Amino acid sequence: MFKLFLKSLVLLGLLFLGSWAIRSIIDLPYSWPTDAELARAMTLQEKPNQYNTIFVGSSKTFRGMKPHIFNRYVRNNSNLKVTSFNYGLGGATAGQIYGLCRNLIDYDLPNLKYIFYELRSIQTSTQQKKFVKNLHTKRSRLWLKDWRGLKFGINAYWGLKEEKYTFFRKVKFSFYFFVKYIENKLNIGVVKDMALRKQEMKDLDLSIVGNDGYIRIEDDADLIGIKSQHEAYVSDSTNIMNSNRKRSHEAFSPTNKVPGIFNNDAYADELNILIEMAKSKGIRIIFVPHPMLKGNDYKNIRPVFNKLPAKNKVNLVDSKKFPEIYKADQYWDETHTNDKGAMILTKTLAKKFIGIIEMERK
Repeated sequence: MFKLFLKSLVLLGLLFLGSWAIRSIIDLPYSWPTDAELARAMTLQEKPNQYNTIFVGSSKTFRGMKPHIFNRYVRNNSNLKVTSFNYGLGGATAGQIYGLCRNLIDYDLPNLKYIFYELRSIQTSTQQKKFVKNLHTKRSRLWLKDWRGLKFGINAYWGLKEEKYTFFRKVKFSFYFFVKYIENKLNIGVVKDMALRKQEMKDLDLSIVGNDGYIRIEDDADLIGIKSQHEAYVSDSTNIMNSNRKRSHEAFSPTNKVPGIFNNDAYADELNILIEMAKSKGIRIIFVPHPMLKGNDYKNIRPVFNKLPAKNKVNLVDSKKFPEIYKADQYWDETHTNDKGAMILTKTLAKKFIGIIEMERK
């Protein structure tokens, strides 16, 4: 029995070693599963010294943060010098944003000082249909690639307190995470794709990521999903905006308290660990919740936001404090800014950023 166990252990070790060897030989950037993220990674590889500030998040980020506007505003209104890059990923879950940020930290970009991190709720990121679809794609390799990423996923999910997140549901999702982690470690079903991707890298058009990573949503207006979302928003934009103004203020007003059922201490703890990991490399993470959120996401994010250090977060969410952000004509649909809205959102963040740095210098 002991010999059988020992043989199994040796075999498992050889499998992991062989998988590591395959990854090392093919040597793909960590974000190879999607064209846009591969192009962003290759841009950073080609210009490792160019950027000291990077925006990480979902499509809300890559549609909403304009690097050249951010750079110019900071330069014109302070003595700070920033060169920024947009590293948003469409449809990114909380786990994928965590993975992108960790990979940037590990990548050791010599001049990187700031990462603006879109704070996304675990609840939205693990909706049954969307989560399972996302998990069973190569995108999971962005974060479920090591024990640190696996721990983040399991801990953050177990931190959910709403009744619908039952013990058995948490066990099931933890199993999903673990299985996908093993699949990623052993390169199950992707070796051929990895080899093809290595060849495709030679001809990949880096211009697909737009101007320093930012892509105007208007440039993709003819795509079916983007077009239909715009039409739905236009038909009801007043009600949608009034709802977001109300919900954002209720959740993020300093005088209001969010019910304890929305607390997720484990998620906050993981993000605070990430802050320290970045700090050890001379990088500051600044968490930024997006102003336009669906359902209970304002309430989901507020308790986590509260547990982050003041110097590592920016609140652009409260509609009473930032009425200029909550205007219907600045959005393409109910969650994404149009180009005009992106400019205003970017300038507002730049102004808050300058305030944080200058306050520390006094």
